[in-house]
Amino acid sequence: MADLKFGDFLGEFIHLWETQLEISWDGSKEFSCMSEEGPHLSLLPDEFLPSLDRQLFQLKAQIENDVSWKDIEAFIRVVKALVIVSRNLDNIPFIASCQLIPSCISISSNVLTCMANGRELAKDEVTSVVLVCLFLEALYDPYFSYRKSIFNQTVDTSKIKYQPALLQAELIPFIYDCFQHLNATSIPVIAYSLLNLFGGIIKGAQHNAAKAIAPATVQLLQKAFLNSNDNLQLASAVLHCETTVVHTLMNMRPDQCQIEVGEVMEIYQNTVALLASQEPELLIQISTNRTPILCLAVKSIAQFLRHRRRESLQILLVRTGVVDFLIMLLFDAKLSPEDKRVLVVSIVKALTAILQDNKHAQEMLLSSGGYQKLFEAIKSLGQPTRLMMDSLIAMAIGRDDENGEEHESMVRNVEPIAYLVDWLPGITDHELQFETASAINKLCSSSLQSKAICCQRGLLRHVISVLEFHSKLNIRSVKQMLRLIQSLGSHSITASELKLILRLMRDTNGEEFPYSSYILHCLSSMAKKDAACQECHYYFDIQYETEGIMVTDVAQWQNSGYALSICTWLRLDALENPSSIASNYRRQLFNLCSNKGHGFEAFFLSDGTLVVGVTWKKEYTTAMVHSVILNDHQWHSVCISFIPSRRIFGQSHLSVFVDGTLRLTVNVRIPPVSETFSSFTIGAPAILDQDISNKQESNSVHSLPRKKSDVRSPGLSSHIPNYFSLPIALSSLKSAANEQHTDPEVRVIPQGSQDSIWGKSTCLHGQIGLFAVLQDSLNPQNVRTFHEAGANNMSIWSSEDSNLDVAEFYSKVAICLSARAYHNSFCMDLSSTHQFSGITKAPVCSAWDVKEVLSCIGGVQALFPILDTVVRNEYANAVLTGPLLSPDTEKPDVDGWEVLPSSSYADWKLEQNPVSGFLSLLRNVLHHHSTNTDQLVRGANIAIIGSLMQKVQPSLIDVQVLMAVQLLVEFARDAQDPSFLQSLYQHILFDMRIWCRSQFHVRIGHVQYLSNLIHEDRHSFRKKYGPQYLLDVIKQHYQNSDQSDLSIDDRKTMRQALLGILKMYINKEINASDISAITGFLWSVRDNEMITEMLDVLLTYVENKNTKDQFYLLLLEPRCAEILYALLLEKIFSTELREKVLKLLINILKTDRAYEKSKLRLYLHDVGFQGLLMLMQGQPSSLEMTHLLTDIILSRDHPNSYTGAMALAFSLAEENLEIKLEFSKRLLGFMLSRPNAPSAFVKQTSWQECIARLLIRKPIAAATNTGIKPMVPDLIDLDVEAATYRSISTPVTATTPLSPSKAWPTTPSMRDSSGMNLGLSATLEQDIKDVAESVSNLVAGAVTGNLNNIAIATGNLQNAAEVLTDNLHNVAGNLQTNIHSAVNSAVSSAYSLFRQKTLQVQGSLEELGENTIQRLKRRSQSAQGAIETTDAADAGASNNSSPRLKHPYRFLVAPLEVAVDALNIDQSDDDIPRGKQRESSLSISSRTSGQPTAKNFSEFGPHESLDVETYSLISEVSGQWSGLVLDPTLDPEEDLCSTVLSIYLVLLWRGIPGCSKDDWRERSQILSCINLLGLNNELYRSHLEIKRRLIEIILQVASNELKQLSANAASRNNVLVNCQYATRWVYDLVVLDPHEDEAKKMSLKLLELTLAIFDIMDVFREEDFAAKKSTEMYHIALGLLLRFASSSSSELCAIASARLHALIQFRSHPEAIEVAYLIFNINSSLLAVQGSEDDADRYSCLIPIMKAALEKGGSELEFQSPCLTLSANLFDEFRIISQEDAWKTWIDDKVKKLFFFIPCIFRISKGLHKEQAP
Repeated sequence: MADLKFGDFLGEFIHLWETQLEISWDGSKEFSCMSEEGPHLSLLPDEFLPSLDRQLFQLKAQIENDVSWKDIEAFIRVVKALVIVSRNLDNIPFIASCQLIPSCISISSNVLTCMANGRELAKDEVTSVVLVCLFLEALYDPYFSYRKSIFNQTVDTSKIKYQPALLQAELIPFIYDCFQHLNATSIPVIAYSLLNLFGGIIKGAQHNAAKAIAPATVQLLQKAFLNSNDNLQLASAVLHCETTVVHTLMNMRPDQCQIEVGEVMEIYQNTVALLASQEPELLIQISTNRTPILCLAVKSIAQFLRHRRRESLQILLVRTGVVDFLIMLLFDAKLSPEDKRVLVVSIVKALTAILQDNKHAQEMLLSSGGYQKLFEAIKSLGQPTRLMMDSLIAMAIGRDDENGEEHESMVRNVEPIAYLVDWLPGITDHELQFETASAINKLCSSSLQSKAICCQRGLLRHVISVLEFHSKLNIRSVKQMLRLIQSLGSHSITASELKLILRLMRDTNGEEFPYSSYILHCLSSMAKKDAACQECHYYFDIQYETEGIMVTDVAQWQNSGYALSICTWLRLDALENPSSIASNYRRQLFNLCSNKGHGFEAFFLSDGTLVVGVTWKKEYTTAMVHSVILNDHQWHSVCISFIPSRRIFGQSHLSVFVDGTLRLTVNVRIPPVSETFSSFTIGAPAILDQDISNKQESNSVHSLPRKKSDVRSPGLSSHIPNYFSLPIALSSLKSAANEQHTDPEVRVIPQGSQDSIWGKSTCLHGQIGLFAVLQDSLNPQNVRTFHEAGANNMSIWSSEDSNLDVAEFYSKVAICLSARAYHNSFCMDLSSTHQFSGITKAPVCSAWDVKEVLSCIGGVQALFPILDTVVRNEYANAVLTGPLLSPDTEKPDVDGWEVLPSSSYADWKLEQNPVSGFLSLLRNVLHHHSTNTDQLVRGANIAIIGSLMQKVQPSLIDVQVLMAVQLLVEFARDAQDPSFLQSLYQHILFDMRIWCRSQFHVRIGHVQYLSNLIHEDRHSFRKKYGPQYLLDVIKQHYQNSDQSDLSIDDRKTMRQALLGILKMYINKEINASDISAITGFLWSVRDNEMITEMLDVLLTYVENKNTKDQFYLLLLEPRCAEILYALLLEKIFSTELREKVLKLLINILKTDRAYEKSKLRLYLHDVGFQGLLMLMQGQPSSLEMTHLLTDIILSRDHPNSYTGAMALAFSLAEENLEIKLEFSKRLLGFMLSRPNAPSAFVKQTSWQECIARLLIRKPIAAATNTGIKPMVPDLIDLDVEAATYRSISTPVTATTPLSPSKAWPTTPSMRDSSGMNLGLSATLEQDIKDVAESVSNLVAGAVTGNLNNIAIATGNLQNAAEVLTDNLHNVAGNLQTNIHSAVNSAVSSAYSLFRQKTLQVQGSLEELGENTIQRLKRRSQSAQGAIETTDAADAGASNNSSPRLKHPYRFLVAPLEVAVDALNIDQSDDDIPRGKQRESSLSISSRTSGQPTAKNFSEFGPHESLDVETYSLISEVSGQWSGLVLDPTLDPEEDLCSTVLSIYLVLLWRGIPGCSKDDWRERSQILSCINLLGLNNELYRSHLEIKRRLIEIILQVASNELKQLSANAASRNNVLVNCQYATRWVYDLVVLDPHEDEAKKMSLKLLELTLAIFDIMDVFREEDFAAKKSTEMYHIALGLLLRFASSSSSELCAIASARLHALIQFRSHPEAIEVAYLIFNINSSLLAVQGSEDDADRYSCLIPIMKAALEKGGSELEFQSPCLTLSANLFDEFRIISQEDAWKTWIDDKVKKLFFFIPCIFRISKGLHKEQAP
């Protein structure tokens, strides 16, 4: 009954507490908190525990016999009550002291025995066993440490107040039996509970664990693991329990352990080996799916290592062979390949955990060949999976990610990466291959530490070697490997590795390495790095607090200076998550403390800000440097100078320099620097901080692995007063101190509060290259010396340097520590004292620059095979530009090459071309490396490079090569090495053999770059690459005749560019060599276009106002400018070129910067222009060329200039009208502008013909029959008028009036003054024939004998003229005074024969250009026919002549007015009738072509032509085109004729001012020349019209001159004589000329001017008429009036008839012979017009004359006609009388007989001939 009541009580008790406590907890529940407390025993009945003990005893006895459900329920109630009571930790000792635990164990054993007997346990039975395990677990692990460890939770042991119960002896055997004999693993719940119980026992208390952990229990766990079947949860629980066992053993002393950890590992290995090695069919209780179990077993190793003594455990695992076992497991496991691939991931992770942060373990594994075995096993499994690759990468990182923690990606184990790299070609999955390569590249390039360890372990060799199998690698994988090579090589590379890289670029088996451009890029990037950043090759890598540098002997140092300075080279790592809440720490740079508590320190904040602190008198003063951030992964020089005050009240200074620049200067309180310092640490916290932190850690800290410094906990600073939470009193005390610090960068805090304000002190987390302490202040020069020396220069740490700045800096050094002077944890002091060395555990890293390593394999020359390979490989261009080598198609991003700090996208573009890539590599190798530069300069290395570049394919010389050369040249210029720079210039940049093989855009870019270079330093380039060099380049490479791939336009552009450089040279300075080069170029180049371009340069230069005087002086030296005349003679050159030559000559001749004496050769005064012009014949000419030649010839007043002008006029005979007109106007302007010019011109030989040839339109075809071009007319013109002699043998016609001298007797006074008598000799005819024959033979011989010798021909012709003149004088001297009719016949025959012979040689004379021209007329019918044909052609051509173009000229005046004004003669409108008067005007016209119509030309008649044509005077501006221009409405041919006549007028009246017979003989030669030219050439106007107009001008001038002179003027007689000769010209033209065209011979103007002259001469005055009527002038006047009266023009007839009528009418007693002469001529004229109605007016004009003559002299002539009554109606009567025989008889018998009195005829003829013939 009592038991029943107690049972009810238990039920109520359990029901009450089950709602408050968790009695049964699931093993999968996470124990976040188990802090509930059960009921205390003092609150329960006293018999509560005994009652429970008794009931358990009863139940024990009952269950031993038979297990019933009632007993089990009662047992469950008791155990639940015990669980509730045990939850109160105070009850545990009391419960453990009772027999409750053995009873529970006994009952549970009996229950489990039933299961062993084959009976299946009921649910309550299982629950009872689980409750017992929970009850025991609560006793032995009251804080549930084991269960919390399952979820990675820890128990704070500092809060534990109660110890677990002592272990009962029966408990461990119970657990053992459950697994060993009772098969507890068959019921997982029970197995879980037992494992948790066992884990709680060993985890709850160490004393219980010592009893529980034994070999049997360990084996028991392994058996449980084997029997876990497919229950992975159970297997995990077993492995966790085993992990707890290992951890517990590691925490126990060896004497407490029943088993060693090594034995546990051996048992573990046996278990796993048993599980893996058995065949599946032989397994009995082992699961068939062993792979997950094996993976769990292997992963448990990582759980083993999660202990504070991890390093010791790692070494233990390696020594016990766990590593080898895991590797061999891959070989021995009886698993399929797929299962092994799954297992290998776990094995790799386990190995990663074993090797993590344990260098000793890694070295042991490496020495034993573990890595090789591992990868052999992995490779034997076939192709890898992505998980396998990830696990191997994680193995390289050395971090286990199973716990979910994030770790820094940094290489800690290089060997896995090396083997992975070697395995890359064997991976067939390209995507996996690329991902693996990318992961390797990213990992190895992630940080400086990764690069350093990879380079140190030789990973670069593996990466280079794998590229030999590039055919098996994906393109992206190759890129990743190349980037890795670049990244690692930029950090450090050895000579053997560099050789391997260069060997890759060799051609193997005739195949080129397809990624040569990438290799070039890698090498170039290695050499380049970041030019703006320093690199340190030896440094301390400080990452842990134990790795700082400590100067132990600093107490012995006494600072003898007045200040203290720190200089260092450092680099900071950018820590992860710097902005997190756990970033309150300071990274210590140095800490220098004294025994008095004073000190100096510097540290960095989490963001890289430098802070300098000073401790003095319980104050901690800091100064922050905000202007620069140093955690940028770059090396920086930091200099800190502490300068205390030397006076009591002075100020102390703190200066901070970063990278040589002053960043901070503040006033702070600095303690004395002469104190003795007690500690000095670099890169780590101070010693005191380390001691305090060491006390907080366990005593076994030195046996722990190195632990990376932890950041300060955020909650720690909350317990320490910070700067803003100081007490008010303390703040007020500090306010006074703070008042003096107005700088916001300075802070003062109490000493000891540094950690709360600035954070906990930790290590540097960076690198230190060197560290120096100076015992004096630093000036800017000291800082600059330190910074410019760099981190690798050790010369400043030696007293041997001769540099004064270095010596001064070194004298201040007290302590100097460098990674170069490190050995075995000892760092030697490099100062002069060598007393204060340092001690450090920091690893020392070293790096080799590729520039340094290059010297180990032969220097810079070792790179030459790269370029040689390009030369020898014919397919280099195609491969390098193929798609495989194209850069990333997308814009460069973080995944591209641009992210590498040692290269850029521009460099990558350069390296696409192998040649430019080589040059870029060469430039980077030489950068900041004098040794390599010296190696390159020595010898012919640059010449070798240039030679190789000449041999590469032309397509490779592109823009990239040009850019690379430019960069190389800029580098050489910056290097300030003259020999290097000059070698580059000579062999590469200015070697056109390289660049002239490229495309046009490259060539022009190259020349533009040369131009820029030369422009910057013209003087240094001139000597070697001056004008001679440029012209040689043009001749050698850019001639139009060369076989080149450039077009003609491109070549021209190149020449223009090169000539632009030449122009730049000569614009600044010019010397003799330049002139020599230019003239040599002009003469040697036979290309018209090239010479034209050169002339354009010279013309541009001379037209510049900044032209140097030296240019003209040098060009006027002998054999320089003369070459320009030679260019004029070359027939292959164009007219444009000759024009430019002439322009240049004009500029040279007209310059005032040289003496005229030096120009004499160019004026050709010694030889004249005749030869030049003769040699220029046959070449095309132009208007401008003529203008320029005229300017040159007439530029000086010299006899040869006038000769040259005549020669030029002579040579222009066959040129076009425009050229002739231009020359004639310029010649006229020159004559008018020079007073002595006309007289000089008339002194020239054959000047009449030279000017007259300008009137030739074209030669007559008959003149070319001899095959010789007609040039010069006949030498001699006797101007023989044969009309009078012809009248002897021919009938008289109406058109041929007879001379009035026929009717008058000749007086002695009428004879010629020369005394020549016209007596007739028997040999006259034969003599003249002989003379003519001799002339013909002489001329023919001169022409046919030697055409090339003009001088001989000219001499022969002169001799002919002299001989002819002598013979004629001899013949004339032999004539007798009295003549007869036979003489007339002989003379006529002789002259006819002479004229015929002269015409035969006329063509030859024209070709030879003789000096004397005389008029020669023929009277034969053939000659007259030729003249008529010529006149008709002239008339037709004049109507079709084209107008001349209009040009921009000034000063337009009429030609006749110009000529008259020049002769100072007034022209009166009243005296000379004119059609229209035009005034002179000034006009400026543009140079445009005018096209006037024919109507404009027809408006002007011949008599008006001189009035309408206008022209401008020439401009004397040097080098400009100017000339005389006519009115655009004027006919050009008429303009030319008018201008030539004006020239003749000036020459006749100003050039020959005399009035003698010789003067008029020379003037008469003009008419002879015009006649001769009219015979053989077609003139622009008829020769008759030309002569008439010339005579008109002369008469006009003579008339005006006579009017201006007074009657008593001395010169009036001379003028009168000239007028007489002029009237003879009129008589010769009008009366004697046989041409029948009266319109051309006669004009109203001519008649008026002639009558005016006669009036002035008083020829017809009645006074003293008897004396004048017998004179020659009267006879000539009478003959002219009769000829004009017989004219077909009514106007002329009327005027002449009126004058004749008046003459006869007012004569009182006319002579019979005169009357006979008038009657005979008037009668002839009347007969000619009689019967014509059109000529009625003329008839009416002539009848009065006949009437007057008959009235005056009819009686004397015996006129007795009965029909003629002389009445008023004579007009009609004469028509009848003239037809009667009486009239005709009277005319024949009386008039004609008296008229033809022979002596009179001969006298008149002789007189005319003497005046006109020479």
